[in-house]
Amino acid sequence: MASKKTAEVRPIKLNLDNSINTRASSMESIAAELASSFIESSLGFDSEQSKLDSLQKISRSLEESTRNNDNNDNAASSTAQSWIDLMEGTQEETAMLRDTFIKSLLENCHPNETNDNTEEEDEEIIFELIEASFACLASLITLRCNDNNNSSSNNNKGKKKKKKMAAPLFGEEFVTAIATDVVQALKFVSDNENSTAVKSLLLALLRVDRPRNEMCVSTVRDLILLPASSSVNSGDGSASNESSAACVAQVLSKSITAGVITSVPGTAGMDEEELSMRRETAVLNHLQDMRDVFLNVALVCSASLSSDENNGTATVRIMLESIQEVYDIAEFAVESQLETLLNDKASPIISRLVKKQEEATTADSQPQTSVVDCGMEEDFDGHEAQLSHLYQTSNAAATMKPLYAKMSKAPVPTTSLKQLESDLNAITDKLKNDDAELWDERLDALIHLECILAGEVASISSEARQLFIEKMRKMPMSDQFNDLRSQITHQACRCIIAFLFEFRDYIDQDPQLHQSVAHFVDCCIPAILNLCGCAQSKIMSTAGMNCMMCLAAVG
Repeated sequence: MASKKTAEVRPIKLNLDNSINTRASSMESIAAELASSFIESSLGFDSEQSKLDSLQKISRSLEESTRNNDNNDNAASSTAQSWIDLMEGTQEETAMLRDTFIKSLLENCHPNETNDNTEEEDEEIIFELIEASFACLASLITLRCNDNNNSSSNNNKGKKKKKKMAAPLFGEEFVTAIATDVVQALKFVSDNENSTAVKSLLLALLRVDRPRNEMCVSTVRDLILLPASSSVNSGDGSASNESSAACVAQVLSKSITAGVITSVPGTAGMDEEELSMRRETAVLNHLQDMRDVFLNVALVCSASLSSDENNGTATVRIMLESIQEVYDIAEFAVESQLETLLNDKASPIISRLVKKQEEATTADSQPQTSVVDCGMEEDFDGHEAQLSHLYQTSNAAATMKPLYAKMSKAPVPTTSLKQLESDLNAITDKLKNDDAELWDERLDALIHLECILAGEVASISSEARQLFIEKMRKMPMSDQFNDLRSQITHQACRCIIAFLFEFRDYIDQDPQLHQSVAHFVDCCIPAILNLCGCAQSKIMSTAGMNCMMCLAAVG
């Protein structure tokens, strides 16, 4: 009798629970229902059109979830949560459904090679099926990024309970499994508009806010971006290689831009020069991480620009526009990498980038500001007129490298080793004079040193480079970083940054030069670190931080 009463009571309790949670349960089942339907279509004998219809429903559901999840749309948020629950569920049934669903999506990312008699209409459906599969995977990865960000923000608000990290679903194993299909999809894209889904997938995989256990940038680079952009592996002609290289260029540009905006956000009140230097350094780091990919894209672009037939094709324009997007953020980083990687082959690209930049500058021309106008006038102690000759704007500044855009005087070309030695000796003598009343002469000497570097002394000869570093080692540069005047420390940092960027391409080629530069940098680092921690002046600490970031970027 007892067991009978218990049996009579339980249905009432279950009915109460179901009546309370009816809506929540229905919303949570949306993802499971759509995934199950697609799995049945994939494993059964349904037509390709039936699979596509089922997958398009999933794609629409995921797109709405990712698009409206941040707009306080309760329905979209609930749908998004149902997909997140499916992806992160730990129950055996949920995990099995999820794994089978992802496997089915992967299997539909490539055409069925068993049937050679596929009609043209069915072939279009197959390619639509591939695109839809890529789009769904991109949305799922994006949803996990959003959920990861929400979890981090909740933890930052003071919640002590730390959310357990979900098992990696789209990590290195996933990239390895899908790499061949993505490369083939990029190579067989007939026009760039049909590559939206595969590019979205790559951008999702390269996002900087992904779960830590799914970060696999190097795997994406080595298994997808390098083969897709390589001219060696292009077996079906240059047009196919140009198309895939253009897609890779767009992915590279957008991922670098997103990474720089995330790591170096512009904040109100930040000095323009400081923001520019930080972004130059961030872009340089990204380009060095993607060095071989950027080289492949640049080689294809340069070869196409040098060819009369391919000079004006749409793919070439896409590659140039992609490089230009990064160039607009960090001119010097892009230009220096192109010159380093391509040597003479870089000129067709750089000439077009420079031309486009000059047109934009002409259209939006603004008067140049001097160093005095950058928030440092309070440090001149009323000596602005005395120092005005050091900061006169030169007409040559418009044609200089972006690093020297704010340089107060024109570059000083080196005509002979004797003249270079004489100039460097004069600079050393002025820097050794520690008379407080003659600090403006030391500032003038540091400005002259930067002008010599801007005059491309490093490109003259190995003898000139060796002479320059030997003279630099004899200069009391550490004393300049310890100076109490921000003008001196700021200009000393500019000299070190200019020196590193001008000499970076030659250090690895010359062991003797490498040893001399390493010794010089080691002597300067303690003083620069001390400058970074200067609490009395934000200008001085910022200059030190910029200098250290350039040291890290150049390596």
